[in-house]
Amino acid sequence: MKPLRDALVVISPLLLVVTAAVAPAADDAVKEVVDCVQRNLPAESSRQTIEFQSTDRAGGGRSLTGRVSWRRFDDGLSKVMVRLREPSDLKGAGLLLVEKESGADMFVYLPDLRKVKRVTSRMLSGSLFGSDFTYEDFQQVQGMAAEGDVARQADGDLDGTPVFVLEYRPAAEAGSAYERVVTYVARETCVPLKSEMYESDDRLRKVLTIDPTSILETAGARIPQRLTMEDLRDKTSTRLVLSEVEVGVDVPLKIFSTSYLQRPRAE
Repeated sequence: MKPLRDALVVISPLLLVVTAAVAPAADDAVKEVVDCVQRNLPAESSRQTIEFQSTDRAGGGRSLTGRVSWRRFDDGLSKVMVRLREPSDLKGAGLLLVEKESGADMFVYLPDLRKVKRVTSRMLSGSLFGSDFTYEDFQQVQGMAAEGDVARQADGDLDGTPVFVLEYRPAAEAGSAYERVVTYVARETCVPLKSEMYESDDRLRKVLTIDPTSILETAGARIPQRLTMEDLRDKTSTRLVLSEVEVGVDVPLKIFSTSYLQRPRAE
């Protein structure tokens, strides 16, 4: 089993904003999958509209929309800015992720608090803007999960599609809500199709899937545009819909800062 830094991208179904850093000493079996997935990624930057469509156990729903901007910097690490536009009570709310050599720093801004708050390990299991994605889930989706180990399991089959199978186990000190995360990557397209999140006692808590018919191919990248996170315990779900995807665009450096995050505006 190898450090997560060797395989960040393979547990990240949201390919439009993830980055990968593959250490030369990475296990060859894991590196094969990482290299495969990495070929789908934007090279330097991307920007897109994002919509969270959440459904509660009673069938009620809520929608949030915003913009996600991603940029890779000269040191090879990346930053992500999420800024909400709707609904009105959350307009201007934002999340900033700053990739480090292991994991990421996260900062959140909510209009009612009127200040930026650092997301600590104790907050990782908290809901992101009321959706079924926790801060930890979204951090993993961006390819910035905390320290841990990744191992390649036996290749398999997912609904008739041959897949690579990878298992991520967070480090004990990471504060993760999960004991392990299993991800299935299509062998032909190198797109992650499904991730299963297991809690203590190996209970399957959440399942993240992508709609394979929603994959956009642009500028050499393959980007899933529709994903669904299901919470099996709480019987809720959130659909993530991406649109207006731009790859290789000029994303200003200034927006990736806590001072900019505190400005109540839409990106």
